[in-house]
Amino acid sequence: MAQPTVSDVLAVNPVLTNMLVGYKQADSRFVAGRIFPVVPVDKKEFTYYILTKKYWFVDSQQTRSAGGKFARGGYGVESASGQAILEGLEHPIPDENRANNQMPLALEQIGLQWLAQQSLIRKERAWATDFMKASVWTTQDNNSATDWSDYQSGDPVTNIKTGKRGISQLTGMTPNTLLV
Repeated sequence: MAQPTVSDVLAVNPVLTNMLVGYKQADSRFVAGRIFPVVPVDKKEFTYYILTKKYWFVDSQQTRSAGGKFARGGYGVESASGQAILEGLEHPIPDENRANNQMPLALEQIGLQWLAQQSLIRKERAWATDFMKASVWTTQDNNSATDWSDYQSGDPVTNIKTGKRGISQLTGMTPNTLLV
């Protein structure tokens, strides 16, 4: 595990206090939290409700005569269970490093930024592994004639429209965002 040592934070030459070079990915480049936001829960194991889809995609309303009774209808409710997954990482800062720290190398602040970045990377990788595969989405297109890299035959616009229509038919909502 890479950690700054005492000799790393104890400068021999004067340290520029208004400049620090580092590498950090912009938070906006991570999409997992926007696609599937975190849902806070109080318990490790939980149950949630699902409104049964078939009742929302049918026409149950009927014409009635004056003074007649209204047709009756309803919807179904199902439930599923889930489990909170706890993940974490620590970034210890030895007392010697903290004591010899010089600006602009704010060890606690940089450590927090690094931990936040690690959390974003972990969520992004888990999301990509779980959801960026054909078995999760509406269709699986193995037709090489529609590949976007095939500049002669590929048709990205038609492919997007087809995918959009498939999502709309499954969910009743028209997607307005594309993740590539």
